[in-house]
Amino acid sequence: MVTMKKVFESALISEIRLPDAVTVESGTPLKDVSNLMCDRSFGCVPIVKDNKLIGIFTERDWLTRVLRSNVSLDQPVDDVMTANPTTLNKYAGVWEAAELMGTKKIRHIPVVNDKMVCVSMISVRDILQYFAECFPEQFLAHPPDNKTKTFRPEGG
Repeated sequence: MVTMKKVFESALISEIRLPDAVTVESGTPLKDVSNLMCDRSFGCVPIVKDNKLIGIFTERDWLTRVLRSNVSLDQPVDDVMTANPTTLNKYAGVWEAAELMGTKKIRHIPVVNDKMVCVSMISVRDILQYFAECFPEQFLAHPPDNKTKTFRPEGG
């Protein structure tokens, strides 16, 4: 019998349908990066120089490094990005990605090839969606189980 744990421990990032990475060139002004993130509903963008990943700019960077410090939106993203982010390749395990996200308290990890070119991003949402597709019965809402005891009126 295939269990969620077995799938989770053996699944590779390459098995998840991830979109191609949309990257931002080093030196791009913060206002352009911000507009891209808003227009495309991105939680982060990889920053590249000569096609190689050099950093990542996240919503958390925006809140903690831009808003807090009153940084000019004309400044290059390099000034406030997270340099040398944690990365994985497509042959890394989904378990490894989830574990890194949990221990490092991050929601996105750039997926790079052997030349450090960012080919995609994996997020917590991607991992959850993958498992929901693999195990729809476990992820779909079910009617209440009369045998389950609840401690609060709303059942939570």
